[in-house]
Amino acid sequence: MRSLAGMALVVALLGCGGPTPTATPSPAPTTTPAPTFWLVQVGGRTQAIDCRGSGKPTVVLDGGLGVYSGTWVGVLDALANESFRVCRYDRPGLGESEAGPKPRTSERFVTELRALLEAAGERPPYVLVGHSLGGLNVQLFACELRDEVAGVVFVDAIHPDLDERIEPLLTPAQVAQRREELELNEEGIRFEDILASEDQVRAAPEFPAVPIVAIAHGVHFTVTDPDWPEQPVEDLWAELQRDLSRLAPGGKLVIATKSQHRIQETEPEVVAAAIREVVTGSGT
Repeated sequence: MRSLAGMALVVALLGCGGPTPTATPSPAPTTTPAPTFWLVQVGGRTQAIDCRGSGKPTVVLDGGLGVYSGTWVGVLDALANESFRVCRYDRPGLGESEAGPKPRTSERFVTELRALLEAAGERPPYVLVGHSLGGLNVQLFACELRDEVAGVVFVDAIHPDLDERIEPLLTPAQVAQRREELELNEEGIRFEDILASEDQVRAAPEFPAVPIVAIAHGVHFTVTDPDWPEQPVEDLWAELQRDLSRLAPGGKLVIATKSQHRIQETEPEVVAAAIREVVTGSGT
């Protein structure tokens, strides 16, 4: 499916998207575990995590709605020779990870991720990297567990104000279709869960003063709906990405000039460079 993670522009600008408001499923990264994947028991469930390298900090990669951890392969390859550790994982319901309890909100994702890292023996400080929906999760993690976080990279991430600001730009039919398409995901995430996640981030403690890089797509999504407000939506997305880059002093905005929403797949080196910059800036 495309959902927040590989879906339509309609969806993309709520989540993870790809190009078209009608959103046909996009190929998902492979679910076959890499040799370095291992299965960890967390809260009575099996969850998959893949950690490579050694040193500090530990970089944690969190994907978009319905997107398997295979989306990070290019980034992992680009970081293969770095002197820090890098972990990707599948949220419950994706890949080899068993489904988790509902509702599926960022508050639950933070709790689950923290428990997974602890069970896998991974220790802070963490540099958190969140794509699309994963951006809400890592923002909340950083706010709630600030002493464990050394830096954050947002990859075309969801801003907590996105839904309340995008829907007034759309027709009622477009709003309904977008909401419906966002629920077509294997994680069991409902639209109301996304709204709850945005509320949780807005209500969270202040974001910590850590290094930030926000990466925004530079190529407009392909739109098939002639009535879709393409430029106003793109302008809103760009504004919200700038806002994310300003969550902490010295934050930086980078434009991935060759990419639509899945920047980690089309320009993995751009993401890898942002991670290196944040790691360096964190002083860990």
